[in-house]
Amino acid sequence: QGPQSAQSAADELRSLLDGSKRAGTMKGAENEALPAAYSSVAQRLGGVSDAVAAAYIAVRTELQAEALPPKGTQPGNVVTERLAPSLLDLARVLCGMAADALTRAQRSAIGGSEELQQAVAAAAGDASKLLASSQQQMRAVGAVLLEGATEAAPCVGAALAASAALAAAQTAVSVEAMAAVGRLREVEGPPVPLVPEAEGATADGDGKDKKDKKKDRKGGAQGVVLGKGSVVMRVYVEAAAAGADLSTLPAAAAPQGVLPGALSGAAARVAAALQPLAPATAKFLEELRLVVEANQARRKPKVAKGARDFLPDQMAIREAAFGIITSVFKRHGAVAIDTPVFELRETLMGKYGEDSKLIYDLADQGGEVLSLRYDLTVPFARYVAVNGIGNIKRYHIGKVYRRDQPQMARGRFREFFQCDFDIAGAYSSMVADAEVVKVLGEILTNLKLGEFEIKLNHRKLLDAMMQISGVPPQKFRAICSAIDKLDKEPWSAVRSEMVDEKGLPEHVADKIGEFVVLRGEPLQLLDKLCSPDQPLSQHPGSKEALVELRTLFGFLTAMEGLAPVVLDLSLARGLDYYTGLIYEAVLKGANGQTVGSIAAGGRDDGLVGMF
Repeated sequence: QGPQSAQSAADELRSLLDGSKRAGTMKGAENEALPAAYSSVAQRLGGVSDAVAAAYIAVRTELQAEALPPKGTQPGNVVTERLAPSLLDLARVLCGMAADALTRAQRSAIGGSEELQQAVAAAAGDASKLLASSQQQMRAVGAVLLEGATEAAPCVGAALAASAALAAAQTAVSVEAMAAVGRLREVEGPPVPLVPEAEGATADGDGKDKKDKKKDRKGGAQGVVLGKGSVVMRVYVEAAAAGADLSTLPAAAAPQGVLPGALSGAAARVAAALQPLAPATAKFLEELRLVVEANQARRKPKVAKGARDFLPDQMAIREAAFGIITSVFKRHGAVAIDTPVFELRETLMGKYGEDSKLIYDLADQGGEVLSLRYDLTVPFARYVAVNGIGNIKRYHIGKVYRRDQPQMARGRFREFFQCDFDIAGAYSSMVADAEVVKVLGEILTNLKLGEFEIKLNHRKLLDAMMQISGVPPQKFRAICSAIDKLDKEPWSAVRSEMVDEKGLPEHVADKIGEFVVLRGEPLQLLDKLCSPDQPLSQHPGSKEALVELRTLFGFLTAMEGLAPVVLDLSLARGLDYYTGLIYEAVLKGANGQTVGSIAAGGRDDGLVGMF
């Protein structure tokens, strides 16, 4: 499944287990024998997260496009082929989560009382029937899809299969929770009451009496001492199984003797209590949150994940670099502006394609839905629209925020600086584009970071490649996003994503592969692309792009800025708002290997018009 979602799930699990006395206590052969239901929890949860997000996007897209089955005699739009597979994939991962939960439930009962083991086996058996039923629904829908059906019927069946899989997963997780709580109740043991201190007794010099009393308060040797988080969970599950009023349940009141009774009958009650929108769930989650935060408060303070502190020597380097960058901006006549670090969420949404999920949303603080800025370009477009500005050449250095999975060693952070240079207004063709590329080359040369190259492509060339290869229009941006990963992943991995995840036919992906390998010196490759035997030279959209690129290369030659430029048809910036030229600068390491992207941008003719 997606590595980012799996890593995020792993981080959340670590946060919940931080400070636990039992975490990491299984050693040696006992640990090696753990099934995948334990060792792959993060991957499973990450897969569920990805599948839920994909299904949500597919359903939302259909609703917004009014692509629903016909009602009565009213004609309806054709449902796109992606809806049913996304719902079916959601059902698949939910069934996998249910199977893992049942495996863990039965393993939790091992070593417990015979009554507990029998109760868990019976409850797991009932849940397995639900799981088998949902899997049967999945197979039926899958068979219809394999026959090539594209009407609404498979979508309805896929939705019902996903609903059945969700019910099976909720039941299985409830059985797992009750099995774990039942086992905890058996191993915990009753607390030992405090023995009143004899009159006149005093503690000796080493404080043994004080330590003994502390040990007594924790239950002595009567059983495992549960942490506060485990107690909160146990109380909630036991009360739900007993049918208690959860809205008034105090944190310390645990009904006794509820488990390990007839778990099958209680599974539905626990499943209802674990519903995200159940009235008592908010109170339960709030208690867990307080426990987690209390554990974190006792730890040594640290910098938030994806952020960093800058020490004085690092600040000196950063200020020197900013000084060099700013001097180049000013030399080209740019003026400085500033915009808020947060924007209305509606300002940012719909501008970044698949990356919109990385936007940081802020809690409502007064009636406006706000988000931290993802970059400096969209706020600049809003700035131009709000202030009615015509032509402007501006620069802006500021922090931006992305809810990405950080990779500190590779320079990927959640908070980082961007140094933006933009030209807005009406100019002769490719004049502004040429100056921006020239500015980029000057900055990287003056910073003396080492050898670099500036890769160029054109959005209209990409769109023409998609059309010639046979990619459906609604998949253009998704496929471009996959192509954009070619600088990090081999073609085989990108092709697999196109076919397996994006639903592209194999022959279409292979046709795309013939284009994305084209790379070379700008004027030479441009001449090759303009030859009559090249399909791009015959396509109306790419013809316009080829003319613009020739004009650009002429300007850059006159400005002595063409030397570091490479024309690369595999460059596909993933953002939705680029309409023309796109570019990316990469540092070169040893043996011609690129270190990674350090600057990028493109032309966005329609961005200001969105406001």
